[in-house]
Amino acid sequence: MSLTSVPRHLAHWVPARFRHRGDEYRRHGRVRIVSGNDAFVEAAVQGSVLYTVRLAVHPETAELLSACTCPWSRRSYDPCKHVWAVLSEAFSLGHLGGARQAEVLRNAEAGEIERLEELVRRGPDAGDYQPIAWSQLPGRMRASQASSKDGAPLRLIYEIDVTGSGQAGYLVVALLRQRRLKRGGWGAPRPARLAEIARRRLGELDAADRRLAPLLCDIQQSISAPWTLAWRDDIVALDSGRAETLLPRLCATGRLCLSSPSGEPSATGPWLSWDEGPAWQLEIALAEGDTPADYELRGSLVRGEERLEASEVRLVFDRIMFTQDRVAVLQHRGAIDLLGAMMVGIRPALPRRDGPRFVSELLSLPDPPRMQLPPELAIERVRGVPIPVLEVSLPETTTRGDTLRARLAFAYEDMRAAEDLAGPVLRQPDRRREIVRDRRAEQHARERLDSLGVTAADLSAGERVTRRLPVGSFAETVETLLGEGWRVEAESKPIRPRGRPSASVSSGIDWFELEASVDYDGEEIPLPRLLAARQGSLPLVRLSDGSWGLSPEEWLGRLRLAEAFAGDRPGKPDAAGGGTLRFARSQVGVLGAVLEGVPGVERDRTFDRALRRVRRLGRIRPAASPRGFRGALRPYQAEGVAWMKAVTDLGLGGCLADDMGLGKTIQTLALLQARRNRRRRGERRTSLVLAPRSVLQNWKSEASRFTPQLDVLVHHGAGRTREAGPLQDADVVLTTYGTLLRDLELLSSVPFRLVVLDEAQAIKNARTKISAAVRRLDAVERLALSGTPVENHLGELWTLLDFLNPGLFGRSTVLRNLSRAHSELDEPTREVLSRAVRPFLLRRTKQEVAPELPERSEQTLQCELGRTQRSLYRELQRHYRARIREALASGDRRRSGPLILEGLTRLRQAACHPGLIDPDRTHLPSAKLDLLEERLDQLLAEGHKALVFSQFTKLLAIVRRRLEDRGIPYAYLDGRTRHRAEVVREFQQDDELPVFLISLKAGGLGLNLTAASYVFLLDPWWNPSVEAQAIDRSHRIGQANRVSAYRLVAADTIEERVLELQDRKRLLADAVLRQTRGPLASLTTEELEFLFS
Repeated sequence: MSLTSVPRHLAHWVPARFRHRGDEYRRHGRVRIVSGNDAFVEAAVQGSVLYTVRLAVHPETAELLSACTCPWSRRSYDPCKHVWAVLSEAFSLGHLGGARQAEVLRNAEAGEIERLEELVRRGPDAGDYQPIAWSQLPGRMRASQASSKDGAPLRLIYEIDVTGSGQAGYLVVALLRQRRLKRGGWGAPRPARLAEIARRRLGELDAADRRLAPLLCDIQQSISAPWTLAWRDDIVALDSGRAETLLPRLCATGRLCLSSPSGEPSATGPWLSWDEGPAWQLEIALAEGDTPADYELRGSLVRGEERLEASEVRLVFDRIMFTQDRVAVLQHRGAIDLLGAMMVGIRPALPRRDGPRFVSELLSLPDPPRMQLPPELAIERVRGVPIPVLEVSLPETTTRGDTLRARLAFAYEDMRAAEDLAGPVLRQPDRRREIVRDRRAEQHARERLDSLGVTAADLSAGERVTRRLPVGSFAETVETLLGEGWRVEAESKPIRPRGRPSASVSSGIDWFELEASVDYDGEEIPLPRLLAARQGSLPLVRLSDGSWGLSPEEWLGRLRLAEAFAGDRPGKPDAAGGGTLRFARSQVGVLGAVLEGVPGVERDRTFDRALRRVRRLGRIRPAASPRGFRGALRPYQAEGVAWMKAVTDLGLGGCLADDMGLGKTIQTLALLQARRNRRRRGERRTSLVLAPRSVLQNWKSEASRFTPQLDVLVHHGAGRTREAGPLQDADVVLTTYGTLLRDLELLSSVPFRLVVLDEAQAIKNARTKISAAVRRLDAVERLALSGTPVENHLGELWTLLDFLNPGLFGRSTVLRNLSRAHSELDEPTREVLSRAVRPFLLRRTKQEVAPELPERSEQTLQCELGRTQRSLYRELQRHYRARIREALASGDRRRSGPLILEGLTRLRQAACHPGLIDPDRTHLPSAKLDLLEERLDQLLAEGHKALVFSQFTKLLAIVRRRLEDRGIPYAYLDGRTRHRAEVVREFQQDDELPVFLISLKAGGLGLNLTAASYVFLLDPWWNPSVEAQAIDRSHRIGQANRVSAYRLVAADTIEERVLELQDRKRLLADAVLRQTRGPLASLTTEELEFLFS
């Protein structure tokens, strides 16, 4: 860009180094003129920061003043590089015309430019007027007269060179000057040397010419014009961009004209005016030619009702046309050569036989011209009826939270218009046909997509309109649109509506087979192929013709569970597309639960009959007490015995999941007595009962009391038999889980009739040795007893049911995976699972079957730690928090997990008593034990008995010493107590023994302690079911008093967080066992970390 438009006498006021740097600012586009005129300019320059530059012409001294916000200008007299950059830009744009006569360029003083602007804005008055020296008056009068249009002694004429324009893509403008004559009028036009006028004679021009002359001079020196024009300084060559910008300004002077054919300069016009109207359109007409075999091509320019013949146009330069008296914008659509021929009267001939092809080719152009055609070539125009089309792009993988890219288009017959395609018509060139688009219907389709949440994405320049379709609402959106007559495509292939599903169940020798498929207009897709061909998380299946079928998700979701629970697949999908799912006979309940509510399932009689037998398990009538059973069964217990008998008679296993204290042991003994009574010759005799060591003695004593006819063998201790014979001769073998591991080879060799797992949650972890060992036992029938079959996660339920009915859930990982952190079941799966397991689980609560039990209350008692105990707790908390954060930051989960558990244990101990952290501190006070003693004093004074539970035996030892110091008698039981039954009996019968100290793990099972009506839990445990078991030692059948349970919790400690986790887990078992909703999450490392927050 040329910088010579700045007058030389001003340039020398700026140091050369600043001029060079200023030129660099302009070349890199870092100068922006904010406002400008002949007297003032304000601009912004991007330097290290954004600087503001202001220039002003002083009206009295004719000085050019500058001001810049950069540091240099604030401390120097010389203008800076930013001022030079703005000065050059301003002169190139025609600003600061009043500064060309200025002889001085200097930095303004503080506030000087602002005062000049205010003076011009308000106009001079008495207060503002400053008298000038007489010597300045003539010059100011001369300048004022020269600036008046009527008095300007010199004017410019701008003449378009019609012949020369178009050479090398330039519009050639010749400049002529005319001088005003003394007698009036103007002299003859002469060539104007633009550079000389711009430098020396600018003040003789009127305002319009003064603005244009420097600008044209700058253009003249910055554009490399053809060499034929370069030597003339009265010529300016304009490229298309500058021509469109400057022609309106040139027309505004009233002195723009076209060159005459004779080449003589024009002094009288006709002058050209700028046409402000819309662009003119080229219209091509096919008319009758000179011979019958030809058409004649004619051209017109049209705009609404206006029409110009092509011959009236003198010149066309790019998008600008010139007639004799106007300059206007033209849309010729590339037919410049044809228009040029018509302008000089040439009308090309077109053979008639080529007419249809010519018209078709014009129609096929991206932007066809307007046409006037004879009837035989007329273009048919029809009003189109659009069918909206949603074109969806499918990524390789998707999740429910993803968003798909989609585009909206409109199908008009065999043509398609994109949502963002401009133009009112679609053209069919081969048929000489135009379809008029229905813009109102297209807009309605856009609004419909917006209402469905398929919204347009933000666009970058040049991008097509793209819409966002959430994966989570894909199926619903597609089904809705298809139902409204839309087309939906994925990867350019149509998506069909949901197919028609069908399913049937047939019976084999010892299995059931499920065959299911979906019909898509005659194409049958079997279930295994449907599941295998599903497109990621989208409900789509690819059909044989390449199209997509929208899969029936609710139906498929049910049968996906069937596929997960199935065992063998004898009919895997093959090339022919077949495939069935096979289920064992024991899975009839599972399959029935999956298919319940699925429409259109055909089932054979054998399956229906087997399913009815399983479902009748929920409607069993109570059984009479078996012969030889001493005692009376309560109604619900008689029903439990009948249920266990019915389940095992079907060859199935069941879990009696009654609340603790409802007599699961008695019901099982009644069943064992009934089995002994009806044993046939050749049948297996012996039943095995596996139980925790803590309740083994209770089983023996209960058997002696209720079923004395049973031959019971206790297989436990050093004197137990090492031979299978004695075991096979007994009716019932009682043993512990630990003994099973030690005598696995012996016990697994005995053919048992029935295996009973008491406190069956002992096998909840499928990966433990005990869980593996019980699976090796040889038994015809299997039962489990557990008041809490689900303690932490539903994976425990799978382990239990898989023992009772091997293969009940096939190869399914649906339940097994729930042992992982945060695994949860969705609502449909939970409902199916609940129905599937219901026949194999019988659960009754105390509220349901034993309303005569006295009321039970639970209360949390908070205590505040004393200063010493609180200080110890805080010290431990800071220590473990720092170590755990360090371990978590390293990403080593294996190291952080045990560390977290260690820290939690230590904090729980510190909340109980300092002596659990340091044995030398057992003498220190404990807020929790102080509260316990206070409550015990009240209870003992009233003659009540109390159970005191703790997980920490060391804490119980401290309590023992405190009771001894106060002379309070007590009973004690932990895992090392040998004579449990004697200890329990003594507490139950001795009124002088008011307190029972019990280890939570050792005394939470198999104890009947109804003599106590108060229960104290000294330290809350993660699992609420463990605490419930402890409380149920007192609140059970035989209790005559109201039971009150108290949890002692240290305020503002880890124990409060434990209670929060308990609230989450308390609802876990009911989610499946009682088909209620609730969180199904296990205790995770993240939850443990939360405890330290």
